[in-house]
Amino acid sequence: PRACLGGMIYAVSGTLLAARGFGTWLGFYQMKTVQHEADLRYKLIRVRENAESIAFFEGGAAEWSKFDGAFQDLLRTMYKSVLP
Repeated sequence: PRACLGGMIYAVSGTLLAARGFGTWLGFYQMKTVQHEADLRYKLIRVRENAESIAFFEGGAAEWSKFDGAFQDLLRTMYKSVLP
């Protein structure tokens, strides 16, 4: 009986700590990560659709810097979500 009660108290307190303590923080960074992933996908699709124009006007370096900046933003957000 005591072990069961102790286990239940442990589970409830752990759930409350997770939900109230770092649940909102984790949700915020999850939302930011999804936004950055969508931005990165958009930039990749844009390059794919306009590949001929980019190659003709030699815009590869400019497109690469845009992609690299979006990727670095995504990595920064993911690192912040793991390491506060």
